[in-house]
Amino acid sequence: MTLMLKLTKALFGFFFLIFSISQSSFPLERYKIDPEKSEINCLVGYLLNSKIEAKFLRFYGTITYDSGNDSDNSIQLFIDTASLKASSKKIEQFLRSARGLDAARYEEIEFLSETVKCDRLDCLISGTLSLHGKKRKIKFPFRLINQTSSGKNNLIAEGVWIINRKDYNVIWSKLLDRGGVIVRNRVSIPWRITAVSAGKLQ
Repeated sequence: MTLMLKLTKALFGFFFLIFSISQSSFPLERYKIDPEKSEINCLVGYLLNSKIEAKFLRFYGTITYDSGNDSDNSIQLFIDTASLKASSKKIEQFLRSARGLDAARYEEIEFLSETVKCDRLDCLISGTLSLHGKKRKIKFPFRLINQTSSGKNNLIAEGVWIINRKDYNVIWSKLLDRGGVIVRNRVSIPWRITAVSAGKLQ
C-alpha cells in the first residue's frame, strides 16, 4: 500500500468520525404542541381606536427540530376555527359566522412550514397559511427557546403573524367593507407555543 493511499484512507476515516460525532451531537427531535401551556390570540382594529380581541382555545401540531441542521426543521399547526373566544358573545358569534371566519364551513386554520432557519434564538420561517378556503405564502420571524423541564426537553416559540384578511377573502359586508374603515384589513395573530419532546427521530 502506497503512502498516498494510506493518507487518503486515514483522512476519510477522520472526516467520517467527525461527521458521525456532529450528527449525534444534534439529534433530530419531534415536539408536540401543548395547548394548555400555549396561546394563540387575534387582534383586529375596529372603528377609530378600538380593537377586537379574541383567542383560539383548541389547536394542535408538531415541531421537528434539529439545532445542527436547519433543513430538517419543520412546524405543523392546526387551529380549530370554532374554538375562537372573544370578549363578548356578540363579537364571538360575528367572528365565527359566514361574515367572519365561517367556522361551520372552514373548520380548521392550517400552517405548514417550508423552511425554518435559526441563528441561535432568532428564527425565520416561511410556509403556507390556509385560512377561509384560501392558501397564501407567509414569512415571519420568531424566537425559539430550548428548555428542560421534569427531565424532558421543551421548546418555547413566540412570534406574530400579520396578515391582510382580504387576502383570504374574509369580507364582512360586500357593500360596506371596501376601505377597511369600520373593520381594519390588517389582522395581528400573536402566539406563544410550548411544545414537549415526543422523542428523538434518529
